Amino acid sequence: MILYFANRNLDILDTASTELPDGIRILSDTKTDSIETGSKTFSCTLALDNRTRLGIEENCKAGNFLLRSSDDENEFYTIIESELNTDNDEFNIYAEDAGLDMLNTVVPAFTAPVAHDMKWYINLYLNDYAKEWEIGIDESPSSTQKLEWDSESTLTERLLSIATNFNCEIAFSYSIKGLDIENKYVDIYSERGNKIAQHNYYINREVKSITTKQSIADLATAFEVKGGTLKGKSTPITLSGANYSSDGTTTHSPKIPTDDYQIVGSQVQCTSARAKWASRIDPDGLFVRQWSMDETNTQTLFSRAVAELKKVINGSTTYDVQFNEMPDVKVGDRINIVDDKDEIYVEARVLKLTKSVIAGEVSAELGDYILKKSGISERLQALSEAVREQALSATTISITSTNGMNFTNTDIDTTLQATVFYGDEGIITQVRLEEVFGSGVAVKWYRNGTLVGSGFTYYVNSANASETYIVRVEV
Repeated sequence: MILYFANRNLDILDTASTELPDGIRILSDTKTDSIETGSKTFSCTLALDNRTRLGIEENCKAGNFLLRSSDDENEFYTIIESELNTDNDEFNIYAEDAGLDMLNTVVPAFTAPVAHDMKWYINLYLNDYAKEWEIGIDESPSSTQKLEWDSESTLTERLLSIATNFNCEIAFSYSIKGLDIENKYVDIYSERGNKIAQHNYYINREVKSITTKQSIADLATAFEVKGGTLKGKSTPITLSGANYSSDGTTTHSPKIPTDDYQIVGSQVQCTSARAKWASRIDPDGLFVRQWSMDETNTQTLFSRAVAELKKVINGSTTYDVQFNEMPDVKVGDRINIVDDKDEIYVEARVLKLTKSVIAGEVSAELGDYILKKSGISERLQALSEAVREQALSATTISITSTNGMNFTNTDIDTTLQATVFYGDEGIITQVRLEEVFGSGVAVKWYRNGTLVGSGFTYYVNSANASETYIVRVEV
């Protein structure tokens, strides 16, 4: 890992490296990438000595820039805080990657006169307040919405609010050539990371332990919602009178009566959850909790309330996963945690990732848990089944008889033996058949279209000889 320190004109002032023996020494480092904020943070501790002390204090002061290069990661940060510790001759740095141009830029209240797509809103703010930024990765939907914000906010908060309204996620990235920043990007994702859990991580191997806890302590079927306070007002906004509903992922206006999430007074209620938790003691199934967010856009407030309510309508099953080691995953990736012994199979999403190059450690905050029936993601299981079906369709079957094939003036009394050919191999046992095609596969015998037996052999006598027989390999 190499760190480059630059002034506000992006002139490189000094460097620090974990690989070179001379120069500034990096004692510790932590990089954190988060879905919630769409941004990265970086902190490190540098060693001071008589040779480097004055240079570090000047070149690493708050407001300067830091460029981090590690493996295939090239990242750009603004130093937010710096701290000199004279007791142990250390200099601490905390930096954020969105830059002061977004973090310290305040944008006013705004109401769109007509509906626009997500790119229109993003470009509106970039063109007016951050011209050096542009949209990079673009997975924005084609749908349009008429958005409004009743109070001012930082530019970063406004961009995150736009993403929330369109059910997207954003991240900030940079293209760096040499020591120059060529481009700054706002990347739009329908969902960051891989959308299918492609890797399994096993207990007693990569995973040290899984602690499972079930609880209805935080169960809710409705939220009493409060938002932020408008400028010039003394009380926070609510959803009273708002004309929205949701299918759980998409917000509709005007409301749709059949949607599962409805505004009732100042509450957001989940219709199906109320029905599920209704009982003779509590027939309406209404479990209300207070929920608030510092947001003055009622549509955003509703969308976020729905997203949070979805997490608690079934109670909670949490999985605390401790890793012996963490592979090279990225924020947003979905992974499978597998414990065959206790039959725990969990798909989880990496919501926050923290890395340290110096310590050689990686830790993850996992969320969006889905309990699986098998250790393989169901979507990958479907792919596996399709591959198996193709393999089965490529088989041929040869039939032999233990007592010949011609019976003239004599009763039929013979056993038919099936040999399944897959490529050049002839398979004659159930064990080998399942080794090749997986469990549940069998040789099946049909008489006049009706299943009459399974296995590699089938007995035929005169009583059932004048029939049509078909043999297949099936699941």
